[in-house]
Amino acid sequence: MDVSKALSNRAYSGINIEEIVRDVKIFKSKLSKNNPLEGTFYRKKVLDQMKLNPKTGNTDYHGFPKIVDNYAKYGKIEKVLGRDGIFRTKISLKGSYKDKDGFFEWIVEPNNSINHRIFKIKN
Repeated sequence: MDVSKALSNRAYSGINIEEIVRDVKIFKSKLSKNNPLEGTFYRKKVLDQMKLNPKTGNTDYHGFPKIVDNYAKYGKIEKVLGRDGIFRTKISLKGSYKDKDGFFEWIVEPNNSINHRIFKIKN
C-alpha cells in the first residue's frame, strides 16, 4: 500500500498539513518495523575493532559486514543493567559468520552510541 492510498482511506476536515504529516509518519513507522539501530552511531572503540587486523589482513568477530546491521530488527531486544547502574539496549540476532553458528550482538548506550558489536560463536 502506498502513502496516497493510505491517506485517501482517511477523511480529512479541510487540508491540515500537520494532520497529514502525522499520519504519514504513523504509516511509515508501521511499514519499517523500526530497526533498533536506526539513528545510532558507532563509538571510536567499535570502529577500530571493526577494521582489518594489520597482522592477518582479516577482521575478527567484531568486523562482520555492516549490512548485518540492517537485520537487527529481527533480533531479540532487551534492556540490560550495567555494573554502573545504567540501562542499555542489547540486541541479539541469530545467524552465522565465518562458517560458525552463533549470534550477532550489539549494545546501544542511552545516547544512541553503539559501544559493543560482536559475533558470538554458539557453544
